[in-house]
Amino acid sequence: MNAKEKAAELLYKYEWELMDERKSLHVKLAIIAVDEILNELAKWGAPYLFEDSVSNDWAEHRYNKYWLEVKAELEAL
Repeated sequence: MNAKEKAAELLYKYEWELMDERKSLHVKLAIIAVDEILNELAKWGAPYLFEDSVSNDWAEHRYNKYWLEVKAELEAL
């Protein structure tokens, strides 16, 4: 799943739960979720999560870059 698809998925989940027509609220909530993920990655680091299966540098770069792209897609809406 690419960053744009993940951004759309997050919006859909919030729209379904809130049953609200205000797209801006859903975007703000999805950005909060992405910020939480980025904060956890910064705290623990993606390599901690995947240390046995992939290169630590690659994992950290990949997951931080992916979630930053998701956030950028949400902010562009």
